[in-house]
Amino acid sequence: MQTKPELQFTLHRLREDHDKLREAAARACRMAEEVKSCPAAAERSRIRLVEHIAEALGAELARHGQWEGEVLFPLLTDLFPMESNPDLPTSLWMLEKEHWHADQCYQAYLHNMKVYFELRDEQLLRLGMTELVHACRLVRRHVDSETELLVPLCESRLSM
Repeated sequence: MQTKPELQFTLHRLREDHDKLREAAARACRMAEEVKSCPAAAERSRIRLVEHIAEALGAELARHGQWEGEVLFPLLTDLFPMESNPDLPTSLWMLEKEHWHADQCYQAYLHNMKVYFELRDEQLLRLGMTELVHACRLVRRHVDSETELLVPLCESRLSM
């Protein structure tokens, strides 16, 4: 069983990760919207900057997902046994699916950009930026869902 300091650290880490993900998604979304609005005028360096920012978002999302799977979700299932919290496994499953869906959009963005750099097709650039914007919105929605569900769970246990 987790001690209060360990749970406090986990809650702090969750909030910190969510802040990083929100910030990274907002920045990538803004930049992708700029490129998408005028792909013909987008400079190669600007497109590469979006790509770099999107890579950072993808790495942050992967790191957070791994931490959830290895630390957070096992902790929550220990703290909130299924017998007394039958809805929790379904809620965690839904969060996993949101994460997966955001990752699928991110992978579509990566694919479109790879082909764009091979063919230099403006439509592929626009499509790639659209996928990135969609992925960013899904990430932000996912983080909000996690915050709404997981933070109160952790806080309720800390207040005991």
